[in-house]
Amino acid sequence: MALTRKQWTVTVPITLWAGSVGYSRMYLGRHYPTDVLGGIATGIVSGILGHWLTGRIYGD
Repeated sequence: MALTRKQWTVTVPITLWAGSVGYSRMYLGRHYPTDVLGGIATGIVSGILGHWLTGRIYGD
């Protein structure tokens, strides 16, 4: 969403929501900090790759 909608009204709430979910997982003891960091890295890389690939396929 942040790559397609370059408005702060979209990017900020999405980022805050994702950050709060990551924090809550650590706070509740369900995941280690390295799990959350790995999820963040995986999400960022897959989001950028998906955005790039969609542009290549559909001629963005």
